[in-house]
This record gives sequence, structure tokens and C-alpha cells, in this order.
Amino acid sequence: MASTNQNNLAGVTSGMFKVTTQSSSYIIDFDNKRAKRSPGADSPAMGKDNHWFPFISVVAEVGGPMFIWTSDTAGEFDDLTNRRTSPVTRIECLIECGI
Repeated sequence: MASTNQNNLAGVTSGMFKVTTQSSSYIIDFDNKRAKRSPGADSPAMGKDNHWFPFISVVAEVGGPMFIWTSDTAGEFDDLTNRRTSPVTRIECLIECGI
């Protein structure tokens, strides 16, 4: 099991993490390949806020932006969308995190 807090998500394949950025927080569920965004008080709302959305890949490191690659067709690469966040301030393991 990974430590409670870590600096990046490199090599992570399982578990659930909370990634906090300067403007929002995200729950990243690697077991079900889904994510959910909760905007901060000063952050503009986005269409999928507080709703689970599927992802293909996530890259995050404290101090840099998080990148989330999504697709409306799960597992398909022909309609990829990339979300880029504000800088990550914290990465926390919530449930059985591992690589």
C-alpha cells in the first residue's frame, strides 16, 4: 500500500486518491477509471463538476498541473480530451492505493 501522501501518481494502477489543486479538488478512482471534480470557492464551474466521468490516463505531480485524458467513448483514443488543472498542492491516498 502506498503512503497516505505522495508527490506524484507515476505508476499508480489502483486505489482512490484525492488530488488538491490551487483551485479545485479531484477524486481519482483508478480501479474504476473514473474521476470527479469539486470546484473551489473561487473556481468557475464546469459541466461535469461533482459527477463521475471516465478517464483513460492521469498524470499528476505536486507543484505542476494535473493532466486527465478523457474520452466520451470509454477506452477509445479517437476522441481524446485533455484536462489541464492548476498546480497540484497535495495528493492523498484515500483507499487501497498501489502501483
